[in-house]
Amino acid sequence: MNLTRIIACRNSLVKVVVEVLTLFVCVTQFVVAQENDRTASYNTLRVIESGDIIGFADPSGNNVWLGVPFARPPMGDYRWRAPRQPESWAGVREALDYSSVCSQLGTVFGGASQDEFGQLIGSEDCLYLNIWVPQSMTPESIAAGERLPVMLWIHGGGNRIGAGSTFQYAEALASKHELVVVTINYRLGPFGWFLIPEINEQLLGSEAQRQQEDLSGNYGTLDIIESLRWVQRNIENFGGDKDRVTIFGESAGGQDVYSMLVSPVSEGLFHRAISQSGGVLTISAPEASNYLDDEQPGHFNSSGEITLELAILENNLSDRNVAKSWVASQNSNSLSEWLRAKSSAEVFGALKGEGVDYGVQEMPNVIRDGYVIPAVESWELYTNHLHDKGVPLIAGTNRDEVKLQYSSNPDFVDASGAVPRIKDVGDYTRVTQYISKLWRTFGTDLPSRNITQAGGAPVYAYRFDYDQLAESPVFSLKDLLGAHHGAEIAYAFGAPPQTSMRYPEEYQGERNALADAMSSYWANFAYTGAPGRGREGNLPVWQAWSNETEGPKLQVFASEEDGGIHQISSEATITSVIAEMENDAALAGDGEATCYLISRVFADQVGDWAINSTSSQIIENHRCN
Repeated sequence: MNLTRIIACRNSLVKVVVEVLTLFVCVTQFVVAQENDRTASYNTLRVIESGDIIGFADPSGNNVWLGVPFARPPMGDYRWRAPRQPESWAGVREALDYSSVCSQLGTVFGGASQDEFGQLIGSEDCLYLNIWVPQSMTPESIAAGERLPVMLWIHGGGNRIGAGSTFQYAEALASKHELVVVTINYRLGPFGWFLIPEINEQLLGSEAQRQQEDLSGNYGTLDIIESLRWVQRNIENFGGDKDRVTIFGESAGGQDVYSMLVSPVSEGLFHRAISQSGGVLTISAPEASNYLDDEQPGHFNSSGEITLELAILENNLSDRNVAKSWVASQNSNSLSEWLRAKSSAEVFGALKGEGVDYGVQEMPNVIRDGYVIPAVESWELYTNHLHDKGVPLIAGTNRDEVKLQYSSNPDFVDASGAVPRIKDVGDYTRVTQYISKLWRTFGTDLPSRNITQAGGAPVYAYRFDYDQLAESPVFSLKDLLGAHHGAEIAYAFGAPPQTSMRYPEEYQGERNALADAMSSYWANFAYTGAPGRGREGNLPVWQAWSNETEGPKLQVFASEEDGGIHQISSEATITSVIAEMENDAALAGDGEATCYLISRVFADQVGDWAINSTSSQIIENHRCN
């Protein structure tokens, strides 16, 4: 597997999720919110730009509004166009239920039942958001001018699966720390990122900005931006402070946080940002749109390839060149009408690649189109834009990120018995450790150094190390999963995992304390732009990253036996990761073993959209013979 695939794997939920980790992770981490008593409450009546809306009170002490439209349904003529403002309604709209998830193949991360796994679920009519507000924020206090900071959550799932409704944690964060919390849906997969400018030559409306957005192909990115525009226009009616908006997201949601930081279109719509296990991943416009066999090749699921496959399927063609000729013969109007008339099932049926049964097929997303996302040529130039808005940032990763993906890799784990068995614990730990450090490099340390060197707003870096999981003589979740991808989410929301076969009872108090601390840092950041000592001022001070002589600062969230919450001076770079592998004591200077390790960790090819040219040369110099 080349390094492009390894890094892209960060935002892919591979087959292991559906197999082993559905039992050990998904059931506890990503659960569709259960129905409580959702009786409309008169105290929740609010007036927004589209009309009157009413929600309900939840058991945690919040008022809640679910399924609030922030854009017009992106269907028919609005498919593959920038989102438009929602239409108004008459009377009072009840906001008591989540909307449909955006069109995707079924996984637990999109709230699918087991018999829906691999099946198309959801709808293109999915651009809705959900709001939690502490009940202390009454109509009277709103009228008096009281306002709470807003935190807007961008869900993960590789920008292909997931939904804003699959997290039960928002209610805890809102009520515990007096915050307005918003979760959103955004278009996914082939409906979220699809670059064929010709299909939008017949533009809707005359506003120049919207026309440029229509042509960008970044529709999922624009949905996130549109939700932020909605917040700016409406959130004060719920008691939210439109001048203190924090965006935060995990995995692909963290990637999307970075895209908000670099996009000129999102200027002024948010004021702090948190990227959890994200990365600055993008794709060029030619790769997103060209055919696979063009002189400048496109992705195998580029918009051009999807269009070609649809033409082949409809016309029962076996020759690609004939299909290309048929597509080329269509004028922009006929091509646009033809593509927009295709059903969601037909579009998804045109996708190629392994993993399609589990909704995790690779697809272009976050396209460097030159308008929504800068059209730079390399990762290094992309990061130069991260400081443009002067927005304070929290960025971090988990110590054992890739154990989630590797835990049923047959090269490392035997899953044929009653429980998974790691074939060689030392080898498994070593490989996952170094690949996880690379994730930290691209998701935390390189962005932190770049922003700080450019004189941007402060960056607060972290690593999540907490790994007190179930142990037995025959099975160790700590070894298998450790501080894996997604493990920090519940803690950041202040909703610690409860005792179960995965989480030992003796550590419940420790989990509660860690969740209180992490959510307190997150909340104080939303209030002030710095995590500091948390909302209560009783936590270890979290210092900003520094490039000065004292070294970069990294906040570590660990178990009590591993030092608890503490700060270290540490930085992971391409060079340092290679040096660690070359000096790994377990390999005892064995050059062949070291070479083999480096080749497995780094791979044979390096994608220039993921790594800058300097890094590529460093890796080339250490390539095995």
